[in-house]
Amino acid sequence: MDLLSLNNDELRRFIRSNEVSFPAEAPVFPQLTRADIGWRLALLYFVRCWSLGEIAKRYHLSRERAGQIVKVWRSQAVKTGYIQEIPQDPFRRGTRV
Repeated sequence: MDLLSLNNDELRRFIRSNEVSFPAEAPVFPQLTRADIGWRLALLYFVRCWSLGEIAKRYHLSRERAGQIVKVWRSQAVKTGYIQEIPQDPFRRGTRV
């Protein structure tokens, strides 16, 4: 699976279905714009399943800007290995070895 090609919604579905990992402590990427809140927005969006509208309202941003911050954070997290595909368990019911 090419994690960089996924959009935010697709990645959130994979995270929620335990097919992709999300770091226990969301990293801060100081080189990114709005590094102070990027990790918080990502956590709310990917783990807590807040909508971009809810996040935007809480942080006094436009919905588009909130989505942009989450997108840039996601891209950096994938590139640096914080978000990775979880290998399928070969012993999971219904799968063949």
